[in-house]
Amino acid sequence: MATDSADGSAQPELFGGNPRPAEVQPLFTSSKSPEEYATQWDVLWKDGKTPWDRGGPSMALNDLLLEFPEVFSPPFEGKRALVPGAGRGHDVLLLASFGFDAYGLDHSATSSKASRENEEKNKGLDVYSTKGTKQGKVTWLTGDYFSYDFSDIGPFDLIFDYTFLCAIYFEMRPKWSKAMKRNLAPTGKLVCLEFPTRKSTSVQSTPLALPSIVYESLLARPGERIPYGKEHAVDVKNLGPESPDRLVRLKHFTPKRTHKVGYDEESNVTDRISVWSHNNS
Repeated sequence: MATDSADGSAQPELFGGNPRPAEVQPLFTSSKSPEEYATQWDVLWKDGKTPWDRGGPSMALNDLLLEFPEVFSPPFEGKRALVPGAGRGHDVLLLASFGFDAYGLDHSATSSKASRENEEKNKGLDVYSTKGTKQGKVTWLTGDYFSYDFSDIGPFDLIFDYTFLCAIYFEMRPKWSKAMKRNLAPTGKLVCLEFPTRKSTSVQSTPLALPSIVYESLLARPGERIPYGKEHAVDVKNLGPESPDRLVRLKHFTPKRTHKVGYDEESNVTDRISVWSHNNS
């Protein structure tokens, strides 16, 4: 299904089965300050306008943890996982079902309240249960991920990013890569479910287009500004050298299944998964 973008061109629908409310669009522009930007998300939560909510956990993440034990080293009991921009907390509950002590952080207090309600509603349901595994502890946090003090609970053995990076503008991206490195345990893994990969980088509306080169460029240079060129695509020719403190990519592939919004019109998966760790070379 396609919807018309602000410039009149047809764009893939990027928010699942629900049309995006027209009034959401003007709330997010690169001219807003980070504080104004974050406040807008809480406004949407309070108004019940959450078209980005997928209604359930990521099966791509579920399959990843099951299929690559050599990367993630189960069992997960006692290990800590974090989902920044947790929304309604579906993926936090999934990680807890694998045994992680799972933390969901969102800037919106209304979102955190919705997460607690979602946890209560789904207790005991099979969608959040892994046979033979003791459920990990779930903790909901409210605050700004880029400045949040995790010293009492972090760093994390697993961090999961999905629809978080795509929701922040270019000026904040260096903070994203720096925070990911800072909050990842020495042997931890950052998992990115890359989305949206098929949206044009020229369309400046959330979710912003995220081809794989964006993750590659940012995580190879944590905290550094990345050059963008024509139509807001990464200017690869003018990228600086990779940092010695970079994160390195361990896995990169198309998952077997993902959320409905991650398929094209021919039912092909368009999402990608990348797994990152600290540079130990």
